[in-house]
Amino acid sequence: MSDTSSAGSPGPTQQLYFTDIDLPVVLEGCPELLPILRRVMPFWPVRMAEGTSDACIRVAPSASGKYRVSYETDGKAPSEWNAVNAVCEIIADLAWERLRSDETLFCLHGAAVVFAGRLVIFPNDHRAGKSTLTAVLGHQGRTIFGDDVLPIAIAPDGTIEGIATGVLPRIRLPVPPSFSPAFQTWAARNAAPGNAQYKYLDVPGLAAHGARLPIGAIVRLERKEAQTPMIRPLSAGEAFESVVDRNFARSHHTARILRTFDSLATQVRLASLVYDSAEEAAELLAREFLSWDTPPATVDLSFDRSAQPAEDGAEGPAYDPGQRYIRADGLTETTIDGQQYVADGDGRGLFRLNPGARIIWAVLEEPASGPEVAEIVSTVFPAEDPARIADDCARTVHDFLNNALIVPAA
Repeated sequence: MSDTSSAGSPGPTQQLYFTDIDLPVVLEGCPELLPILRRVMPFWPVRMAEGTSDACIRVAPSASGKYRVSYETDGKAPSEWNAVNAVCEIIADLAWERLRSDETLFCLHGAAVVFAGRLVIFPNDHRAGKSTLTAVLGHQGRTIFGDDVLPIAIAPDGTIEGIATGVLPRIRLPVPPSFSPAFQTWAARNAAPGNAQYKYLDVPGLAAHGARLPIGAIVRLERKEAQTPMIRPLSAGEAFESVVDRNFARSHHTARILRTFDSLATQVRLASLVYDSAEEAAELLAREFLSWDTPPATVDLSFDRSAQPAEDGAEGPAYDPGQRYIRADGLTETTIDGQQYVADGDGRGLFRLNPGARIIWAVLEEPASGPEVAEIVSTVFPAEDPARIADDCARTVHDFLNNALIVPAA
């Protein structure tokens, strides 16, 4: 289906209330976008009404013949798009609005495909080809949970589950000539909407909106020209950094974020897929994930901690070289592959401690002032300049204090 990139004649104002989202999408005089939305989001239940109201996103014809998209809840400046790109914007904004409507969800930038009853997730690495690989897997009959966004929930028994978006996968055009004639023909003849830049694709195994399955593996993608597909090890630390960096749900207490993604990175299968041909990579993945030999990943969130981070308030106490400090109460810590992470007790920050900071952190298990910390660290590094050590220690202690990781000792 081609896109003419122009808005139609004015029509009624339509409010589209999607399941799981509090505020509607409002189409002001552009009813021609509705069938495209329905086609691209076939499993999203939607209730329609006419008139105007508060909206999460608002779309109207523009003077240029395109569509003006106004983002009502995140403060972004309005933008103008053709029909298919306007629909892309609506879908992206709905992902954010779904988080605003359900603050218990995490959400990853990444794709998710079903293998043997669990999800293999592909975190979003720039130009790594996750969307095209997802489309190829869909063409081969795999069930697709999403090609760009994956909401994540914690089941009552602690199982970490991915939630299907119910949105068709999308590829960037043109399809590279290296793809097989079968895939090229299928993509060209696919009846889903598209334009000169993007093409949505009907796939036989699109999961219904809201379907849930446990996460079985994290696979980092690395495109490399002329590379025969191969699976390489992925460390728990790399996996943790990958999913934490791509989680855009910010309302969680950081202790919840730390515990959840620590569990993912240490309990699921981890791999790095280096490849050139997405079709060959899909065949390798099918052989690699035939079954699962461990239970689904779970997390214990029964600790006594508010689900929501504290509001930002006044600045903490100023650093005083004469004051002794000690670690604050209520912190959450974990070490993955030798890398130490700390979440503050207020739930606002998640910190990775570099090797120097880890030494200072160890000292502050007992009360110590900045100069006392520097004196201890100098005994560990006797060849280093004491003045530089003192400066580094003062700066690090100040950072710990500013981020509520330490407090003045009694």
